Formats: sequence, structure tokens, C-alpha cells
Amino acid sequence: MSYELNASFEEEVIQASHRIPVVVDFWAPWCGPCQALGPALEKLADEADGKWKLVKINTEEQAAIAQDYQIASIPAVKLFVDGKTTEEFNGALPERQLREWLEKSLPSASAEELKRAQQLLDQREDSAAREILDTILENDPTEEAAILLKAELEIGSDPQESQTLLAMIKAGSDHFDRARALCNIADYQLAAASASEAPDSKGKASYLAGLKALSERDYASALERLIESIEADRAFLDASAIGLGKAIFQWLGIRHPVADQFYRRFTSVLYI
Repeated sequence: MSYELNASFEEEVIQASHRIPVVVDFWAPWCGPCQALGPALEKLADEADGKWKLVKINTEEQAAIAQDYQIASIPAVKLFVDGKTTEEFNGALPERQLREWLEKSLPSASAEELKRAQQLLDQREDSAAREILDTILENDPTEEAAILLKAELEIGSDPQESQTLLAMIKAGSDHFDRARALCNIADYQLAAASASEAPDSKGKASYLAGLKALSERDYASALERLIESIEADRAFLDASAIGLGKAIFQWLGIRHPVADQFYRRFTSVLYI
């Protein structure tokens, strides 16, 4: 079976990676390590039976593609998922290490279901999202990406359940920082009753409105209300609006569109 590029890189790699993961092996005929790595990759691709695709790029014949991807030494292997490079390595690896790299790097079997669950959450179709997430977690209770989404789903209706789920994600996990941020948000949600019973303050109404928006996963409205609360009374309830706002930014990540929209305003109001 030939794994050489038969059509355009755009078609065989970029577009194809939106359907299945694509492993690209940059090599050359004169490269000794390439001759060792290539057959091992081909064997694993044959065994994968269509779960991922291998494309071999001869850098002598496809110099422009190699230049586009800044290939400085070969062999160079890149994994493409959804049109982007997600993992890579340089040099030849023995078959055992190749298997380990693939197991670690390839999207899990539930990746498409997780993507669908995220779309449903974004569309506020919670029942359908919960059904998908429950199925994933029944099959693999340790699937941390599903745990995070399920915890986010429960944050408004059952923040205690969110915290129980998030406790499964331990320090050292790639998801730990976001889990800790969402756990902090759940703390504020659990304290909502105390907030409503707190003495009246210029910042109280806005803070409670922010909590309500957050329970509906309306992060933009939540941040808008929290900024208003800080402007009115930054000390309300031990500066809870500031702490909650920071937790939201940590949860969303600075590149999230909502975080990008509000981060400058939020940080500015802290220093007024």
C-alpha cells in the first residue's frame, strides 16, 4: 500500500484530518533514520485499519511543503487533527515508543462525542448533552474531558455534584488547572444563599445577577454583572466579585472569545 502524497497536501492532510487523524512522515531517500522509521509507521498504519491515516512527504520532491512546516531535520512526524498540528516529534523511534506516542497523541474514541456534547452545551441543549456525557462516562469513568463538561453542565443546578466530579481530576493532570477553576466557581455558587442574605450593598444586586447568569453558563453576562459589582462596591462579601471573576477567566482561558472581550475591562476596574 502506498502512503505517498497522491493529491494536494490541503486535500490529503488538512481536509482529511477533519474526518480522521492524519500522521505525516517527512522523510528523504538518503536519510538512514527515515528508512528505519518509515516501515514501522506503515506497519502501525496498516494495523490501525482506517482509525488514522499515514501520509509520507518526500522532502526532496515536496520541498515547498517541508518549508511551509519549517522542517529543519528529518525524519519529522506531525499529527494533524481538525486541520491543525496537535503533536509532533523528530528522529526515529522504535516501534514500542511509536505505539506509546500514538496512544498518547491520537484523539480518544470519544472525541467526536465530546465535540458534539460541547456543541450541545453551547446551544443550551442540556438534556442531549447530558445523555452523551453519561454514555461516555459509563464506558470510561476516567475520561477527564467528559468529567469537565459534565461538571460544567451541573454547575448551575447542582454545584455540589460538580465538585464531586472535579475531585476525580488530580494534580498533574493536563486538566487540573481548569478543574480547580471550575471548582472555585462551584464554591461561589454554593455560597449564593449567603450572598443573598448579606447586608444590602451597592454591589449586591449586580453580584447576584452575575451568579444567576453564571448558573446558566452565560459567561458574558456574568462578567458584565461582576464588573458592575466591583465598580459599585469592590469589598462586597469579601471581594467575592473579584475572586469569582478571576475564576471565570481561569476556567475559560485567556483565548476564549468572552475572556478576550472582558479581560481588559476586568483588570482595569481592579486598579481604579
